[in-house]
Amino acid sequence: MCCWSYPSAFSLGDSGNRPNPKPGAAIRKQARVVAASHGSAMTGKPAEAVPDGYASCPLTTAHNRMLLAEFEDAMNPRPTLPLINTQ
Repeated sequence: MCCWSYPSAFSLGDSGNRPNPKPGAAIRKQARVVAASHGSAMTGKPAEAVPDGYASCPLTTAHNRMLLAEFEDAMNPRPTLPLINTQ
């Protein structure tokens, strides 16, 4: 994401100052925005790509089981597999 004080500086994960958790799944989504923004900056155009707010947290539920909680910045569920009712 772009730092507004320095429009040609971009960051991912913890250094991005986003309100969501920063595991690899969130960075995977942020990387697309940074790549598009960097490309715009290199050609002198304003950055138009914006992050979509996706976040996820792996939760250990048992010794050999895990649940991936996926949500957006507003903390609303946003599962990538809509077969599971997370409400």
